[in-house]
Amino acid sequence: AKPLIARGIGDELTLVPGFPALGLVLVNPGTAVSTADVFEALGRRDNAGLPPLPRNLDFHSIRNWLEITRNDLEPAARAIQP
Repeated sequence: AKPLIARGIGDELTLVPGFPALGLVLVNPGTAVSTADVFEALGRRDNAGLPPLPRNLDFHSIRNWLEITRNDLEPAARAIQP
């Protein structure tokens, strides 16, 4: 797998050079949500862009960056499947 940043509606993928190897856990709740339904439930589509990735890519800077970012689709997905 390669580290990528997704933009737009997830169709704009950009490689993140210099991203360190990290141990990550992704949790799948085991419930399906239709992508079309999530985009239909999306309240806003004009949110400001995310802050740029830090120049120094290490565990702490990435963690701090993630704390100030957001997932615009999460509230809509949770409204459909809490």
